[in-house]
Amino acid sequence: MMKREFFGEDTEQALARASAVLNIPVDQLNYESLPGTFGLTSKDRRKAIIVEYEEQEQVAAVPVNDDAELIQEIQELKDQPEACSELVVRKILTGMGLEVETVQAKREGDQILISIKLVGDPIDMRRGEYREFRGSLQYLVNRIVHEGREGEQRFIIDFGGQLEQRTVAMVELATQLADKALAIGQVLRIKLVESQDRRLLHLALEKDERVKTFSEGEGRFRVLCIQSQKKPEA
Repeated sequence: MMKREFFGEDTEQALARASAVLNIPVDQLNYESLPGTFGLTSKDRRKAIIVEYEEQEQVAAVPVNDDAELIQEIQELKDQPEACSELVVRKILTGMGLEVETVQAKREGDQILISIKLVGDPIDMRRGEYREFRGSLQYLVNRIVHEGREGEQRFIIDFGGQLEQRTVAMVELATQLADKALAIGQVLRIKLVESQDRRLLHLALEKDERVKTFSEGEGRFRVLCIQSQKKPEA
């Protein structure tokens, strides 16, 4: 069984979106409503549901004539991760019918940032589907270039400079979350945070000596936990 989260202005809208994406009638959806609302600002708060469904059988891809040539190109660039990742990204995106303007990979500390600009902005950056697409592309690049090896530099995908804007937003949010953890005096658990956002929050909160962070759960449903380090008054 697979699980996937959907958001809407209310539960009915979230169910309608889940039905449209999964091609399952609303009355046949097996779902759980999550308490509270989600969003970075009060104007952007959404209700969330988690839908459990059976994974559909995947149709085998039809091989293309340049498969062998592409594999050879990738193998020849294995010791040049920046160039190799640029090649892989271009091939994946053009294979999806997207027109690529630029792809540039550069090292930044312990990771390699791949900046992508598409012609005509075909992806709506405001929607959850964008984050899923970016995450899936990032996963594929890491798997193809590093072949699942651990200890290699991690690839981070950035569409149209969104990462810089997102980093600023996460730093601001981190301060708000730390303040809330201190106010409630209990562990603050943040659900449904995308892996990249969760990492940005971790990095921002590491600099805040008032709190400590840790994670619970696995995979996409990993929960970010924020705990006050302030000693209780005697």
